[in-house]
Amino acid sequence: MKTLLYILLLISSVSFAQVREIPSNNERDVFEMANKQYAAGKYKEAVMGYGIIIAAKKESPELYYNLGNAYYKLNELAPAIYNYEKALILDPDNADVKNNLDFAQQKLVDKITPLPKPGLSGLVESWAGGYHYDSWAWAAVTFAFLSLIGFAGYYLLKKEKHKRLFFAGLCLSVVLFIISIASAAFLYSAAMDDSPAIVFSKTVAVKTDPDTESEDAFTLHEGTKVQVEDQGMDWCKIRLADNRQGWIESTALRFLR
Repeated sequence: MKTLLYILLLISSVSFAQVREIPSNNERDVFEMANKQYAAGKYKEAVMGYGIIIAAKKESPELYYNLGNAYYKLNELAPAIYNYEKALILDPDNADVKNNLDFAQQKLVDKITPLPKPGLSGLVESWAGGYHYDSWAWAAVTFAFLSLIGFAGYYLLKKEKHKRLFFAGLCLSVVLFIISIASAAFLYSAAMDDSPAIVFSKTVAVKTDPDTESEDAFTLHEGTKVQVEDQGMDWCKIRLADNRQGWIESTALRFLR
């Protein structure tokens, strides 16, 4: 019962995060007007319109996706990638957003090859990470339901052949339920520990220490995605997908969460 409650809470939190649509008629009018300006090639005006809605603390995958497209048309790479990433936070399986994000990332100066994470957590993430944690949570609910069907069939049916069939289905569903709920919990925990940011400076030096006088470790350019591992008043310790680390001034970054 506790496990099932956890699944339902997980799903409800994910669903809530994904359905924060633009609610009021006024904001919908602004959204539609911005879409018309985008279609007319007035990309700066479209950006201003979408920005008005975001300033009102409203968001949706479509809003961030369209804003990313407008910035991409203006050749502003960092804001385009930032808004595509924001759209994916709300709608992780959106194929259109993923496709446009890939196009934008092809223009990045920094070409970073991700390294696999070591240990058991790296193996689990590489296997389960192909799907978002909410997909695994829904799969867990499905397999829990199938387990109930398997149990009911095994308990109620009289013929031995049918009982064996439903018992096999019950066992398989339980195993898949355990795998699904474990994957959902692992990926959810990893997402909560995630602190991604996008580099907004055209060029910025990553330092070995949080000090302008320290040595340069390497250089990053606009649009590169980093993980923030520590944050101070003026500096952030970052890690790249290839495991390079260093310190960067906070003003050079914009956080995704």
